[in-house]
Amino acid sequence: MEQIVIPANKKYRNRMLRYLLLGLFAGGLAAFLGMPALLENAGASIDRTRIIFHVAFAGLMILFLTLFPLGLYLLAVGKLTIATRRFPPPGIRVIRDTVLLKEEEAVRKGRILFFSSFVLMGMGVWGIYQVYQLVRVFTL
Repeated sequence: MEQIVIPANKKYRNRMLRYLLLGLFAGGLAAFLGMPALLENAGASIDRTRIIFHVAFAGLMILFLTLFPLGLYLLAVGKLTIATRRFPPPGIRVIRDTVLLKEEEAVRKGRILFFSSFVLMGMGVWGIYQVYQLVRVFTL
């Protein structure tokens, strides 16, 4: 049986790459410009250490927050894959050439995506909770 390959959508891939780089640049610029102002206003060295820890904790929290939307996306793709018994589901754009999976192979892939979405969302919630616990320890 011949394999069908879904071609990559190069415009979509380039746009997603631009969004990623723009986000990284904006975050780096905000940290580069914001950190000296935070440290200047902190005053004493004890306050500086506390502010550095809080900035680091905020960065970790943002990192863990990104797992939740990714999990929701994988949940939607997994459900659609199981429902249509095809991967990638109709209407989903791919960023690299992808072999079309049908029937049982697609359902298996859909179930993996479905359950891994809950793992990602759980890791996000767990990570945020752990960062919150660290903040409580460092503010005592």
